[in-house]
Amino acid sequence: MKKNLTFILIIVISLILGAYGFYLKANGYREPMAEAKEGRYVALGLMSLREGVFPWNADESDEMRYAEGMILPPPEAYAEGETVPAVGTEGADREEDPAAPSPAEAETEEEEASASDNSAAEAVTEKEGETEGTNGAVSQNEAVSQNEALSQSEAESVSENEASWPPPFVTADESYFDDAVFIGDSRMVGVAYFAGISNGHFLAKTSMNIFWMMNTAPETDTSVASVREGLMREQYGKVYILTGINEVGGDTQYFTDAYRKVLAEIRELQPNAVIYIHAVTHVSAAVSAGNPVFDNGRIDERNVALRQMAEEEKVIFIDINEAFDDENGCLPAENSWDGIHPTANMYPLWKEYLLSHTVELNEGF
Repeated sequence: MKKNLTFILIIVISLILGAYGFYLKANGYREPMAEAKEGRYVALGLMSLREGVFPWNADESDEMRYAEGMILPPPEAYAEGETVPAVGTEGADREEDPAAPSPAEAETEEEEASASDNSAAEAVTEKEGETEGTNGAVSQNEAVSQNEALSQSEAESVSENEASWPPPFVTADESYFDDAVFIGDSRMVGVAYFAGISNGHFLAKTSMNIFWMMNTAPETDTSVASVREGLMREQYGKVYILTGINEVGGDTQYFTDAYRKVLAEIRELQPNAVIYIHAVTHVSAAVSAGNPVFDNGRIDERNVALRQMAEEEKVIFIDINEAFDDENGCLPAENSWDGIHPTANMYPLWKEYLLSHTVELNEGF
């Protein structure tokens, strides 16, 4: 009897979770999980409960709001910008020429002058006017020529920079990470713990994805409540972003649109930083062949879109797969404990790859 009750209870709970998971899928929550074939609705329901998305707050969750195309509002401190001071009032601080005669003086001089003197004065004035007009025309032509030359030079500089994007990679030493912040999912957590980057700052959390990245509380820095707060506290020279594996099952355009929103906000918070975005990391051949979501073919398609987005957004695309892949373009099984995450001994290679793929952005980029 007890076994039957237990079995019935399991069935009832599974039905409830499945129904809730179906509701979440219909509203765009966790798209990668929504495409898993077996037990997708029950799994989706369990994952939402683990992440604090309950039936009574599901409609207000960050994931659901992103699915509805809404932009997450920044905190009050971020929303309030400083008032730009007025440059000045037109005509203010203008100085009068002390040598210039007043209208009254000019009128008096005309009345006192004789007819002959007036004629001579008019001739001199006319001559001077012609000279000034000629000089003014020459000066104006010179100014126009100089402006045209500058405009042409600036246009050529911009055109050259656009043609040469992305800029070439150069190798840097470890001090390059002194003003760097690293944001990302469980792979970035691995970089924080095992790569040997002791001078960088990490805002990373397992299962982070692009859709609620800015609101995620990082496990690598518990002093801040969210990635956004961490970026508001300090200015950085470089921002490294790693995400994509948790979102690879969803629509690519939906993913890149969300990514662009995150990049826009990061630029607002970190206007002087060089932004690096990572490629989605490959999985092992076994995982790729046996999983309809974590498939290296889909990952490659996602990386093509990311590379194009990086060029359009003028951020730096880092293909970390070059450091890890085997001859078949897969994560070697012996270098991964689950076919998805690299083993700890692989992360120092990650650090070396990043140091050999830095850029120096000149003015105009």
